[in-house]
Amino acid sequence: MNADPRARAPARSRLPVWLWAVPAAMAAARTLPWLAMQVLDPPARSAWDGVGYIPKDFLQYLAFMRQTAETGAWLLIDPFTLEPQSGRFLAPGLSALGALAGALGAPPAAVLELARTPLLFAFFAVLWWFVAPFVRADDGGRERALACVLVGLSGGLEVLVRPFGELLPEEPARMLAQGTWQMNGWTTFAAAYNPLWIAGGIGVMVWLRPVLGDRARGPLALTALAAGGFALYLVHPYSAVGALAIGAGAPLLAAAAGAPLGRARALRLAGVLCGAGAAIAALAQWQRQDPVFAAAAAEALGGQQLSPFWYPLVYGALGVLVLRGARRWARGAHPLRFALLGWVGTVVLLHTSPLFNGYHFASLLHLPLCILATPALVAAVDRIRTTGTAVRGSAIALLALVFAAPILQSAESLATLPRTHTIPEEYPQIARALSALPAGGVLCSPRLGNWIPAHTAQRVYVGHHFLTPDYEERARAVREWTRSPRGAPALRRLVREQPIDYAVLPTRAAAPAVAALAPLAHAQRAIGRFTLLELAPREP
Repeated sequence: MNADPRARAPARSRLPVWLWAVPAAMAAARTLPWLAMQVLDPPARSAWDGVGYIPKDFLQYLAFMRQTAETGAWLLIDPFTLEPQSGRFLAPGLSALGALAGALGAPPAAVLELARTPLLFAFFAVLWWFVAPFVRADDGGRERALACVLVGLSGGLEVLVRPFGELLPEEPARMLAQGTWQMNGWTTFAAAYNPLWIAGGIGVMVWLRPVLGDRARGPLALTALAAGGFALYLVHPYSAVGALAIGAGAPLLAAAAGAPLGRARALRLAGVLCGAGAAIAALAQWQRQDPVFAAAAAEALGGQQLSPFWYPLVYGALGVLVLRGARRWARGAHPLRFALLGWVGTVVLLHTSPLFNGYHFASLLHLPLCILATPALVAAVDRIRTTGTAVRGSAIALLALVFAAPILQSAESLATLPRTHTIPEEYPQIARALSALPAGGVLCSPRLGNWIPAHTAQRVYVGHHFLTPDYEERARAVREWTRSPRGAPALRRLVREQPIDYAVLPTRAAAPAVAALAPLAHAQRAIGRFTLLELAPREP
């Protein structure tokens, strides 16, 4: 690299038309599981759950979307618990999609899935702008386009390795499956399963470019940047926390590596971070005054971090390009090289942190790695075009490994549908029956409790693992009390003490509970293998 080999690309340079094929391909591939459910029959005595990925979380998204679609509210309640609450959950992204679903009369699940496509196109429009300062401006935009391709389609080979976990003892096998799970968002393609992560990624790029390049000057620009950090928090809190950490950590790590920081820049950066942090803290303090929100917010802390040990699998051959490209960056004098390495270092610290659930931040690592790898990708493409057969073959093999991940991950998502996305065939019938009844509280299994708020106005005693206070204790108690005659007194006491209006129980497995609650019910009906009990009004 020369003194400044990657001068800023011209701002007027347009994204090539052919490059729009990348977000189109990503959107199509990531929507495949949901599309497959529309045309394929589920296994016998089951139904599709109707969400493309991670039912436990996507059903929570649908519950919030449904609230806004049906009530117009943007300050939401937690429907996965029966405690009194004032409604301080704020998810503007989901509420916007819910409002759209309500206006169109469309199912929230369809709106959530189809929102991925425009968001990915917007992501690539912003990505084209974002990478401009990191690439050469004298090659007609080729390096810039290849950087975008790398961001959208590169990945590892963990899907090929994970089946060998069956040969390992139980605990190492579990660690392999969890650590290399594509839903961790190790790559941009993997993270694109979640529309909220795509929206968060857009916000991260918009916010970080002026921060890393120290482009924001003056009170108005700095105030706008602080407000932007707060706005990003409203869109996707984990993206905002990650962006603020990178905004602080990247310059500090760069300074530790010898890059000048400067007192003026440090003061500007501190002002932006303090302004955004103060607004976020004020909102969080107001929200935490509601006990239900406070209990849910506490779940953000935890030890579910991800180890760099998985990098060779989740990044695979991309890691070779990263190492080659990093050497080129290290030899050059690009003004952003230290900031880029500081970004990587900050995210590594975030996703390995034992203080909070660091897995939420792994998706922020792929973009800077791809920027680091871009010079090596350009060199590999040049070797394919200009060198002999042997060298050309090795370069082609390397790139085939780099870009195999979307195909492998899409195939895995489709292959696991019958195992991960089926529900008892009665669940939709139960939702229809509960929708015809006045809104109230429902006692049921945690799995059914996670389904009901996504499709009805009912609240549940236990449902989503994150949004139900004391989830483990409640889930254990419900299992014990509904499956043993000894649990009948505790179950009847629960129904009398909690605002529970309905019970939905598997008729055979929970026969003791059905018998215990039948005297308290004024209506009872069978729904396939389940029994719906409409309980009598509680005594004052």
